[in-house]
Amino acid sequence: MNHREDHSEAALSKIAPILDEAVNQLPSEDRNAILLRFFEQQPNAAVGEFLGTTEEAARKRVDRALNKLQGWLRGQGVVLTVTSLTGYLLNQTVIAAPLGLALTILSQPVFAAQEAALQEKVRELLGPEALAQYQEFSRNLGSHLTAIQFEPLLSGEKSEREKKGKQLYLLLREETQATLQSQGLPADFQIVPTLNFRNIASESEGEKNLKMLVGIMERAAQRAGGFLSPDEIKKFDEFRNQALAANRMGLTMNRKLMAPAGR
Repeated sequence: MNHREDHSEAALSKIAPILDEAVNQLPSEDRNAILLRFFEQQPNAAVGEFLGTTEEAARKRVDRALNKLQGWLRGQGVVLTVTSLTGYLLNQTVIAAPLGLALTILSQPVFAAQEAALQEKVRELLGPEALAQYQEFSRNLGSHLTAIQFEPLLSGEKSEREKKGKQLYLLLREETQATLQSQGLPADFQIVPTLNFRNIASESEGEKNLKMLVGIMERAAQRAGGFLSPDEIKKFDEFRNQALAANRMGLTMNRKLMAPAGR
């Protein structure tokens, strides 16, 4: 079937409802290039820097990605030249980039360059020794917060509750480290969902983080029978469910606060 090039407002208006899907079907590096070039309004030089390549290589990748987008849109019955598609992206995304696409870039590997730069700044600010202490604190923050918040629900005198809290903390830390290693995540991956910006940027990433956190707490509870009573383990299961709901609500609220006006 032959398609006729259609540059009318009607044809262009067909792009908006399927733009998220169109970009998301691209390979990751092509998708990053499109998101950076158009939705982040970055020049090719900056795109190349983010992707770890040259400005010319970035330009060629953007061109290839546009050709793939054009082909996919053609399959959906939207037939435009690459020039028309480029013009549409440049003119429309500044005004109303779809939220899903505008945030997707934060969950892609390209964000690693920004994280690395931030880590270097923190290193310069704190120095090696203080940075190591900060990283240790950040790495164990989820386990520490969980144990501290649950400790008042434990039975016994204060010293006994503190001892149990410490044992729970160590179990949570062990399970966290084992989980991160099994999933190929860095040891300093922030498991506290609301403190990991990727989870705010991407709902799917947030759900994965929540599921990972629940798994860590479940496995810790299964191993805690040596120092927690059955009633305390039951309380911990209830605490886990409350923590899950609270973190999910926190992520939802943060996404709404950060969403573009009118979305």
